[in-house]
Amino acid sequence: MYLELLASDGSVIADGGPYADNQTFNIEIEAPEDCYQFNLYDSYGDGGGAVTLEDGEGLVIYQTNGSYGSGETRNFSTNGVLGLGDNTLTGVSIYPNPANTVLNIRNAEDATIQVYDVLGKVIFTKSNIGMEETLDVASFQTGTYFVKVSTNAGSTVEQIVIAR
Repeated sequence: MYLELLASDGSVIADGGPYADNQTFNIEIEAPEDCYQFNLYDSYGDGGGAVTLEDGEGLVIYQTNGSYGSGETRNFSTNGVLGLGDNTLTGVSIYPNPANTVLNIRNAEDATIQVYDVLGKVIFTKSNIGMEETLDVASFQTGTYFVKVSTNAGSTVEQIVIAR
């Protein structure tokens, strides 16, 4: 098995292999804001061991049990701002979590809200929100999202789940 990570311009950010089945490898790669392509290759064409690609917060971007034939490709992006550990804005409440049709944001007056999908794409933005803001998330697909609330004083990012 061979691995490759390409930036949007086609340049190779990281590659490696051959890797044997039934071994665990943790490879850390710094990936600045960009769109990427993760390529997994098997020269025998019969797949191989399990592979998981995660971001720095443990969010799974790609996962296989080893049934990938001669290879697979996964496109994803990173914006460099979704670290859950970088919360500098306190007192903001985002609830309920999981949410169904409505998401409430409290104590974020005059803030900007950005909702990101798991690939880092902004799918919703609203500026100058009130002290108690309600977001209609009924049209969002079931899944995991990140809500970033930003003010001049700082920002906070929370992972939320939309469940039906």
